[in-house]
Amino acid sequence: MTIEQIIRWFVDTDGVAFARDIYGRDFYEEDGGYVKGKFAQMQRDPITWMANLDPQNRAKLEQLMQEK
Repeated sequence: MTIEQIIRWFVDTDGVAFARDIYGRDFYEEDGGYVKGKFAQMQRDPITWMANLDPQNRAKLEQLMQEK
């Protein structure tokens, strides 16, 4: 994976895609505060957000970034 792919994923991913692709949830669901909080953290502090991902979600992120 290249730095360009990583940057593209962070720049091009919106909240809806983020919630669906990483957490398998709807950004607008009733308890959407969880994924909205995670999305805000990803935008504010991506290194900490990535460090806190469980192994399955980290693998999803890696796959998504490689697809960019």
